Amino acid sequence: MSITDYKVDAEPEQRMRNFEEINSLFDVSQDEVRDAADAAGVHTYIDGMTYYFFANCIREGRNLRSTMEDDEDIGTLYDDMHEYADGCVPHQSYVAMYIWVDTGYDTQSALEFGIGVDEIVRCAQTQLYQYAQDVIISVLEG
Repeated sequence: MSITDYKVDAEPEQRMRNFEEINSLFDVSQDEVRDAADAAGVHTYIDGMTYYFFANCIREGRNLRSTMEDDEDIGTLYDDMHEYADGCVPHQSYVAMYIWVDTGYDTQSALEFGIGVDEIVRCAQTQLYQYAQDVIISVLEG
């Protein structure tokens, strides 16, 4: 399944089925996804694509943790962490924008101030990259 398979504004029953499917796909729980969102500083109601994004971040954090030696310091994985976090960020502009708005950002106000769409997409991708890093760090430290 792909992130775009999880439709925006699904009915509540479908939304829960989507979450269950994502949980199974990434071997995560709703509590872990909620904790990941908290680690990223996101405290809003999230939809399917955003849930998928956070579940993917958890998986990538676990994948990176599995490469660590028992006595290795997290700081030594910083360069690798960039690659794992970058891999979590959706590269489709509309998906990045949707998740960015779903996590609490308002693009309309930016457009009103004259910021172009290309710049907004870069802002969205940069913010999602930071979220991914925050989640990966929380998984590594967890």
